[in-house]
Amino acid sequence: MFANLLLTPRPEHSIVAIGNVGSARDLSCTNDESTQKRVACEARLNWACFARDVAALARALTSVESSMESTKAQFAMNASSAPRWLLFTENPYAFAVALTALAQTGCVAVLPPNSQRETLHELAEGCVGLLSDQADLAIALPTIDPLAPGKPEATVGKIPFVARALDANALLLEICTSGSTGQRKRVPKCVRQIDAELTLLEKVFGESLPADTQFFATASHQHFYGFLFRVLWPLVTGRPFRLESFLYPEEILPRMAQTNSCALVSTPAHLKRLKDVSGLETLRSKCRVLFSSGGPLSPEVASALARALGEAPIEIFGSTETGGVAWRKQSSTPSGLAWTTLPGVEIERMPSDGRLRVHSPFASSESDGSDVTKATCEMGDCIELLTDGRFLVRGRADRIVKIGEKRLALPEMEARLLENSFLQEVALLPLERSDTTRVGAVAVLSDAGQSFLTQHGRRALAQSLTQNLQTRFDRIVLPRAWRYVTRLPEDAQGKVTQSLLRALFEASSEVTEGREKEIALDGGTPEEMRTPSTAPNTTPFDPQSKTPLVFHEERSETSHRRRCRVPENLASCDGHFPMNPIVPGVVQLDWVMTAARDVWENLPTPIRIEALKFKTLLLPGQEFELALQRTGSKLSFTLRNVNPDGEIFSSGRFVLPSDGEKEMNAHEMSLHRQDSTKGNGNDRD
Repeated sequence: MFANLLLTPRPEHSIVAIGNVGSARDLSCTNDESTQKRVACEARLNWACFARDVAALARALTSVESSMESTKAQFAMNASSAPRWLLFTENPYAFAVALTALAQTGCVAVLPPNSQRETLHELAEGCVGLLSDQADLAIALPTIDPLAPGKPEATVGKIPFVARALDANALLLEICTSGSTGQRKRVPKCVRQIDAELTLLEKVFGESLPADTQFFATASHQHFYGFLFRVLWPLVTGRPFRLESFLYPEEILPRMAQTNSCALVSTPAHLKRLKDVSGLETLRSKCRVLFSSGGPLSPEVASALARALGEAPIEIFGSTETGGVAWRKQSSTPSGLAWTTLPGVEIERMPSDGRLRVHSPFASSESDGSDVTKATCEMGDCIELLTDGRFLVRGRADRIVKIGEKRLALPEMEARLLENSFLQEVALLPLERSDTTRVGAVAVLSDAGQSFLTQHGRRALAQSLTQNLQTRFDRIVLPRAWRYVTRLPEDAQGKVTQSLLRALFEASSEVTEGREKEIALDGGTPEEMRTPSTAPNTTPFDPQSKTPLVFHEERSETSHRRRCRVPENLASCDGHFPMNPIVPGVVQLDWVMTAARDVWENLPTPIRIEALKFKTLLLPGQEFELALQRTGSKLSFTLRNVNPDGEIFSSGRFVLPSDGEKEMNAHEMSLHRQDSTKGNGNDRD
């Protein structure tokens, strides 16, 4: 497996990765290793290319480490301490190259969960450098692009590289995770643990996957599940993995349909959207398996996918700390939600609180996990053991809280709330104040709930939602603060975390200053139940900040995509609005036309806009994808969130003049625009 990856005989032309490399360098491996073409094509990266890239990066790492006096001093104090490198890439092939080169040179990879500045600076301590294919990461560490480590100097070029077998007990990587509580920690994984889990995956699930099976993914390779399933497993077994991380099912389905055999590594959030895509049944003979992890898949989604593809998804239960624990394929039988433990994993139900204790060769111990063949981890999930050895998950023990000396199981109250037809989803959390604790609720309204809110207001809606709780729960534990959102906030793995939920309440000045009012259930003063999307903006607006930051773009003759971020200090948000700034609609339209003219220089002035919709607020600091499609005299556009749900901020079509209309009088166009802005002054943008 991974320990002997570079020593395992493999044909040089065998494919490692496939996909659109976009602005990355051309890795098609010509005889000229210095080729650094910029391409936008579907590359097929072979084993010879992978081996050369690993060797080049390993030499560069050796050179950097040998030249760093601080690292030498560190080794003098602690000979057992291996150099640590932060590793963050968008390209999974670059990730595979970097991880292999680090292992070959005796270094440890530190995987940040995201590329936010605060995250990188926090994890940079103790690291000697950063390996990344992103040039805009602001961090004060030596940085190397794994696929372009630089032209070696004469002395560096002489550094030999000989592939070796890895020490099974050597520390391979540290995965930084926040889990469900928001407390960040580093989870160590040694070579033995990774190889044990890779061997098990191939033994349990690999038999149904032909050698040419392409691994597609929506799960991030920066997280344990993603990098294990979408990168390392196909890499060590000789199956190709895809370079792209697909955000939308409309993108991934036609590409999967073009393969002979494929597998999808995904999360519940993505599969929830995939089930509704037209033509999904065309994958029945192509898609060998859907993997899902990061949270429970709803029976509705599992059933819909089973009907379309012939098989329900394989769900993986586990955590970064434990590795894989169990798996299941949902069915309509009485025990159709039960989990089967993976071979080699032992479980028990703790008698004190019903939590799951795991004893596993994949689990990480408190140290580096290298001194025992199995480690024990206690999980926050409560279970019910079945007579056949399987188990059911019965919620999380860490979601039992004390409110005014009363114990409250948050999952129980959530289930009761969902009996109300006004709600689609709800998540509860404890809100700590200086002198007490109260329950907060984040709710996604159904159409009926939204209609009720519009007609009767927030107070009446909250009273309706809590009415059926009063027959079962003490009044003191009822939700006192509500936030209504279009979707529950999720991290990159599709998990709804406590920190993301709490941020919705911290956005309110009443909460952060400790003055939030309780909602009156029997008259009195109701809470000001705002639905903020972000904290009140205190960043000074910059008059020169007028355009979004562009991270990546793809162009063709008829389409264009660019990934952007709204500047925190965007000038157009000044006063729009004072406490909760949003990007005006007219500014979004200007960005669309600016992007269009970057692609099509002689683009004529549009004569009108059709089907214009502003669906969701676009806020300072948010990332979005701007997509353009030019068809004849129509220029369609969409501004969409880059999160798994891909919610749309705005969309529409610009109608371009035909040849006979291009001479339209500019003065007439100006008058038309002036007339369209007249009204009662209530500008919704």
